[in-house]
Amino acid sequence: MKTTTLGHAAKCVLTGLLLLLPSCATETGTGGTTTPEPEIEKSFIRRSGTQLVVGETDQIIYLRGVNLSYDRVSSDDPSEPWRLADYTDWGTPATGWYQEKHFESIKEIGFNVVRLNLTYRIFEDNAAPGNWKESGWELIDRLVGWGKKYNLYLILDMHVAPGGAGIVSCMGCGWRTWDESVYQGRFKALWRAIAERYATEPQIAAYDLLNEPAPTESTSQWQNLAQALIYEIRKVDKNHLIIVEMPVWIFDKNNQSPLENYDTNVLGSFQFLVDDEDVVYDFHYYLPTAFTLQDETGVDGGKYPDEAKSESTIGGATMPRDKNYLDNEMKTITNFWATQGVPANFGEWGTAISAIVDSERGGIAYIQDMLGLMDERKMNWQFYYLNRIYRIDCCYDDNPTTPVSQPLIDLFKSYFASSR
Repeated sequence: MKTTTLGHAAKCVLTGLLLLLPSCATETGTGGTTTPEPEIEKSFIRRSGTQLVVGETDQIIYLRGVNLSYDRVSSDDPSEPWRLADYTDWGTPATGWYQEKHFESIKEIGFNVVRLNLTYRIFEDNAAPGNWKESGWELIDRLVGWGKKYNLYLILDMHVAPGGAGIVSCMGCGWRTWDESVYQGRFKALWRAIAERYATEPQIAAYDLLNEPAPTESTSQWQNLAQALIYEIRKVDKNHLIIVEMPVWIFDKNNQSPLENYDTNVLGSFQFLVDDEDVVYDFHYYLPTAFTLQDETGVDGGKYPDEAKSESTIGGATMPRDKNYLDNEMKTITNFWATQGVPANFGEWGTAISAIVDSERGGIAYIQDMLGLMDERKMNWQFYYLNRIYRIDCCYDDNPTTPVSQPLIDLFKSYFASSR
């Protein structure tokens, strides 16, 4: 069915940086689960109601995987070998971080998709916009090749846009994308170039238009830009899924409201549909943020579960920090998409490394509860990120890999194996 465009302005902020079917399993149209053939069927994934399907028989497939970060730039300074890319030409895009062996490890765990966090600087320089770098295409081609070898789909996620438009990319960049047509034009040209090159490549599951959009005035800024990007892509590519993330930040420099000020009505105004058939809608689930983002904030976020810890809900109530709280918030977030009959995805979710490696903090219990809750809702998801599963040093060819937490690896393996 054709979707109807919805949504209106909101002034709110989401703080932070912001189961048990196997990731590679398919379901029959009658709801039964079948063990997949060793080779993923090489056809485009598409939307069917609230679910994703593949192949002539419309087998249901869930995209359950892990994020890989290509949104960094590297330098020769050993004290700062990499940092998040911003709107500058500082440093070199860190395209050598991950190697083929990492794709092999991802497949061994049981994931079936990798979400690639890309910066536009992989494809163009600010000094020469629109002059696409051959090295950028070579990188994506290489990743597509590894995806084919290990039966892993790819999601191309634009983490850093020309001009700056999302939370992560805008450290000092000024959020030019929202106000200056030249950067919106560059953004549209980039997505069209990517779509034109990979229009016939089924190993790419989806195009994620923009990571964690942070408009400066209202949700409608992102709704309009997302629609414009989709129109541009569809001129050259009618095959691929498109992922549209809900805004997680209205960047009001004078009044940044925290997550606790959310209510159900405000959340609804952040959510909208676009005019396109093959769209998946996305939210990054880092709740409760005090626990999941404690490494980023540097503030002790406590443990999970903690019945003595009260967490504010999106609906304005308070609940103990436990699985019921996670369930309540997840229900509130996904209700709009369930009601509209469209597929939903958590493109990022996870918790602090400190909570994963310290068994007393309960990071493993948090991840286990999240897997169960997402399974109940038949969610697509991508864990953030591989570097919380394996220790991977940025930007060097040798790049040794050791587990961050063997119990976490064992949990994921058990999760996928138990449902086959």
